[in-house]
Amino acid sequence: MHFTITTSPGLESLVKSECERLQFEHIKTTDQSVRCEWNIDDMYRLNIHLRTANRVYIELSKGQVEDFDTLFSMVSKINWREYLPKNHPIIVNATSVRSILTHTPSIQKIGKKALVETLLQNTHNSILTEDEALPQIHILILIVDNIASILLDTSWEALHKRGYRKEQWEAPLKETLAAAIVMLTRWKYSEPFYDPFCWSGTIAIEAAMIARNIAPGLFRNFACEYFPFHEEETMEKIRDEAEKKIFPSGKYQIIASDKDEQVLEFAERNARRAWVISDITFRRQDFFELANKMPEQTDGITLVSNPPYGLRLNQDDIGEIHEMLAKVLQFPHMHGWIITAYENFGDMAPKTIFKERKLYNGSELCRFWHKK
Repeated sequence: MHFTITTSPGLESLVKSECERLQFEHIKTTDQSVRCEWNIDDMYRLNIHLRTANRVYIELSKGQVEDFDTLFSMVSKINWREYLPKNHPIIVNATSVRSILTHTPSIQKIGKKALVETLLQNTHNSILTEDEALPQIHILILIVDNIASILLDTSWEALHKRGYRKEQWEAPLKETLAAAIVMLTRWKYSEPFYDPFCWSGTIAIEAAMIARNIAPGLFRNFACEYFPFHEEETMEKIRDEAEKKIFPSGKYQIIASDKDEQVLEFAERNARRAWVISDITFRRQDFFELANKMPEQTDGITLVSNPPYGLRLNQDDIGEIHEMLAKVLQFPHMHGWIITAYENFGDMAPKTIFKERKLYNGSELCRFWHKK
């Protein structure tokens, strides 16, 4: 059997690289997903260690479907008692791409009906008991080019929910995307790392967690802990192994600044919950003051940020910030990377120096600009 690991558009290669570092083999990459073989140990390792993936699914069945009868039969053949915990609410979701079956509510309805009928076979019950007080178990029916995959979500909440970000500013950058950006920079941990618009501190926190090798899922729970085949001893062993591989604190120059004091308070509390408060220097500082003082000889600094766009500032201020960023990032030996939805930045960034890559923060298209 296989895992299907979902990811945001543009991050498939990073997820594949993460799987390779975890010593997985026979990895196949498709649009917004990565597929690999599975066993119980791997289910825990992927959920605990993956930084850039959305969810980890067990693939229960895969085959061609072009009508609802075939889909119903496919779902009915799965031994659901082997995979689903008793009395937990079961949510069936569906996605269809370039396929004959396009109406996702009908796909969900047929899938849930087939699942329930299978669970009620050889029982005296006519209604499936679902206790709303228990955590939900999610099934995804993914149909692409008329090939359906019946997927069991092992992650529960999406993997970007590490657990440390209890407080956040408006329109936060997802933790998985922040980690992806840091990984794409190939930041050398011995060099200073700077985020001048730290918001909830997400980029700096993810940078510190990567530098210290803190597994992102180390302190949260997963749906697989409720499965009938869950092995608590195995999972605790993998958690313990991950915790023992954390590098010592205090060896990194990570600076996160913002001119808003409340934002900095949020960011500091988030960093404390992520175990990296001693690895980040938080400063109340206006970006323009910093930029005007920054000499063009600045050497060996990695600047990574998600500058404000349309929330705390007006359009003129946003334009000035991006114009100054374009100037600062052109300083010799400045390693610069920003992710922004501000479309006019492309007019400020010389194409001979900057390269653009499209990424998504949730459903919002952003542009990731970096020096060539």
